[in-house]
Parts: sequence; structure tokens; C-alpha cells
Amino acid sequence: MQFHLREVLSITTGIVMRNRDETPGEAPFDCVYKVCDFMRRHEHDTIELLVAADSCCKEIYRQHEWLRNVSQTVRDQIKLMRDNAPDEADFQQRLTAYFAELDATYPDPVDLYPIPPDDNHLIPGSLEILRGINPTAVVFRLDGITGDVEEVTEDGESLF
Repeated sequence: MQFHLREVLSITTGIVMRNRDETPGEAPFDCVYKVCDFMRRHEHDTIELLVAADSCCKEIYRQHEWLRNVSQTVRDQIKLMRDNAPDEADFQQRLTAYFAELDATYPDPVDLYPIPPDDNHLIPGSLEILRGINPTAVVFRLDGITGDVEEVTEDGESLF
């Protein structure tokens, strides 16, 4: 199945990126669900998403080794832009220009295939850790257009 580069980079960088032609009303992190649900052949709950995204990231790198370096570069560039932007408006402007550059430089869309059935399992012990967290208390804190996702409790404390 084909996914937009930014959807794939949302998995490999951990930074949720808006798509050029996203569906109106789509939540910023819906792309993470879409990729993970397809690759793992399972509709994920919020509490499963961290583990699912990790296993999908590993499989994406197996399918497209070139994305490993691109992902690191994108993470570094976005952090650099965030650190050097004098204000949020300037950061958003720089980010928009950078996304246009990404779209012009790298293949879009990216073909992804489901994780092979023998490899499609949760990391032992990971879900047991997550089971202790009340899923209704988990919220996603999004950082502007990049949508840096941080899992936090209702009182704002980081889960990890």
C-alpha cells in the first residue's frame, strides 16, 4: 500500500507531520494509526500505539533502508529549526518550506507492506508495562504543526 512520505516519517521520526492533502477533520496523529493498522493488520487502541509504532518503524527500515538516514536528518533539522526560530510564526514558516523541500526531494508516496505474520508480535513485556496505565488518562500533547507526540497523564506528567 502507498503512504505519503510524511505519514511514513511520522512513524520513523516520532514527529507527527501533517500531509499536503490530508482529509479535513482528520486528527494529526491519524496517520500513525493508519500506517500501524495496515502494517500490523490490526486496529490499534491508543494504549497499543507506542509498541505498534516501534515495531512498524523497524519494519519500515527493513523495507526502505534509505529512510533511516532521512529520518535522522529530519529529526535533526526540525529540532534545529525549533531551536533557532525567534518565534512560533517563524518556525511554522521554516517548517512549511522544509516540508516542501522534503516533498520535492524524496519519493512520495512510499510503498509499504505488512509485517510478515511470523514477525508481527508485540515486544515481550512491553504491553504488560502499558497495561498499568489507564487508557482514558492518556492524552497526546501536540507541538504545533509538527505534532511532536508526548504521552502524558491527565495532569500533564510524562508517562515515559
